[in-house]
Amino acid sequence: MHKYFAKRFLLLPLFVIPTLFNCGLKAQPKINVYVHLIGLNPLESNLRWGYKYGAGGEGSLGLNLRKNTILTGTLGYTLFKHSDNYLHDGITYVPVKIGVRQYFFAKKLFAHVDAGLGIVSLVDLPGNKTHFSGDVGLGVKFSHVEILMDYDGSTESSPNRYASWVAIKAGFSFGL
Repeated sequence: MHKYFAKRFLLLPLFVIPTLFNCGLKAQPKINVYVHLIGLNPLESNLRWGYKYGAGGEGSLGLNLRKNTILTGTLGYTLFKHSDNYLHDGITYVPVKIGVRQYFFAKKLFAHVDAGLGIVSLVDLPGNKTHFSGDVGLGVKFSHVEILMDYDGSTESSPNRYASWVAIKAGFSFGL
């Protein structure tokens, strides 16, 4: 009697746990991947005086929180090209951010906000500085292609300012 009970007691979890795990997999949020090329124009006066434009790319992972709300994590790289007024070759900017993306109108239009760290360094000098970085923007999605317009930037300590730019981002999104 005890052997029968022990076998049944031990075998039951072998069937119940995978069943529960399988049900849990169906309920897990979908993962989204975003890849964008970036073109930007400096807005803040000191940044605009020293740099003409910037270009780069970024990649993001998104986790569905609700039907139209996605938590995102973003890593990117941007190079600001110097103007004739400035003696440095350029600035590299590496953002590491988390944010939220909210879809509207049948998931064709979205707004997003991100905040995190921006690692900034001069191309021709060693070392880098880490600053607060944030952006807010609107985008439109056509199937797997999306286009965004962002107000982006990072804080600077010397002089005390928010170095900002407008970025146009175009790329792809797909779910896993």
